[in-house]
Amino acid sequence: AGAERLHVYGGGFRTELERSEWANTVNRHLERARQPERIDHRSFADQGIDLKPTIHEGVTARVLESKGIVSDRCELNRQIRADNALIRKLKELLSVVKDVIHNVINPIIVISAANFASAILLEAGLSFLGIGVQPPMPSWGSMIKENYAYIILNDAYLAILPGIAIMVLVLAFMLFGNALRDALDVKK
Repeated sequence: AGAERLHVYGGGFRTELERSEWANTVNRHLERARQPERIDHRSFADQGIDLKPTIHEGVTARVLESKGIVSDRCELNRQIRADNALIRKLKELLSVVKDVIHNVINPIIVISAANFASAILLEAGLSFLGIGVQPPMPSWGSMIKENYAYIILNDAYLAILPGIAIMVLVLAFMLFGNALRDALDVKK
């Protein structure tokens, strides 16, 4: 077997007879290993296959064969082609997913910031009406309600400060959402 391998790797095939001998040697190795596969020594054209192996496929097959892994180069080439096609499809899918995420993230950020602002206003409004967070839990809406009577007296700041805090926080969320939208704008 060693002499047969030396003959096969000695510099390529020069004749159809050498190709046939190589195929017979490989098939004997496959038979001894109880592998069902068999190789065909004929060229692609003789087999009716119009595919041509690429350079890296031939190199990969030669490297495997030089390590003692006897295989059918044509089958190996077809497998490499199938793997390459799968990788190309996965790259295309990844590109599509990346584009979708890139285009969807901006509206999600803006809507999230607006929803936070709406939630703050809603909680404060419900607490002011008495159907939100119940005491002893602190809430700016309930603070405004408790100190509402002091607006006409000299202690108006007790009701105005929670209102200003609500306004500043809602404004901050809205400005933050708009700034992120502008920073991540796809059209820029």
